[in-house]
Amino acid sequence: MRWSVADDLLRLAIFMIGAIFVSSVTLARRQAEAATLEAEKQLTITLKSIGDAVITTDAGGRITFMNSLAQSLTGWPQHEASGREIEEIFRIMDAETRCESRQS
Repeated sequence: MRWSVADDLLRLAIFMIGAIFVSSVTLARRQAEAATLEAEKQLTITLKSIGDAVITTDAGGRITFMNSLAQSLTGWPQHEASGREIEEIFRIMDAETRCESRQS
């Protein structure tokens, strides 16, 4: 089977369209990743600067972040608290009975 110049040009055009598509998707992904990193950076700065104790957890209740005041009040440094269950680090006590309250 002989390929004509028109067939070659069509293949080249299809290849170039595919390459442009892949390139644009890759660029969009990189821009989204950069935006996500910037948002995480801003969130971390905000959480660190709050004057109250802040502890964040994942969906399973494991600690992901503690600002410096939370570290001071709990006695747990961030690197030791990360990944531990919130109940292990922070216990809520009833002000009147001084008994531990159940967290939900």
